[in-house]
Amino acid sequence: MIVWGIYAILTLSLNVVIGFAGLLSLGQAAFYGLGAYASAIAMERFEAPFLAAFVIAAIVPGIVGLLLAMPFMRLRLRGIYLGMATFGFGEIAFLVFRNWEELTGGSLGMSAIPPPVIFGYEFFEPVTAGTYRGSGEVGLLRYSSLRLGDTIEVSHLASEPGLATGQ
Repeated sequence: MIVWGIYAILTLSLNVVIGFAGLLSLGQAAFYGLGAYASAIAMERFEAPFLAAFVIAAIVPGIVGLLLAMPFMRLRLRGIYLGMATFGFGEIAFLVFRNWEELTGGSLGMSAIPPPVIFGYEFFEPVTAGTYRGSGEVGLLRYSSLRLGDTIEVSHLASEPGLATGQ
């Protein structure tokens, strides 16, 4: 449920940039990753409380976005050119996140992040591995279906824990 809320916030932010402002920005995931890694590093390595890490997660991408926007505004990038520049930034961020194993954990990610604690209440959502695996398979199948026009049967996934069968 928490992950769905995060994805809803990401969707709304993309709607603001593309829908209301009319700018083609393909680097949204890079800022999401910057905020996520900044808060995770603050909580794991520096043992910062959750609310401080929450503020750090907003400040770090904001500063990077400001530094990135200055040359983009100077060049007056619009349309496809802004899209390509932000896509390039997103790809660079992805490569840094994936290859800087000492800081980000590389492909394995960071696993020792403590759960959020706000005023003594610990937010913890136990999730089984099958939930992520099953939803990832459905998302992957859906994406390949949209991209390739394939007809895909996903009934074999109905037995996965955490997936609604719709029956």
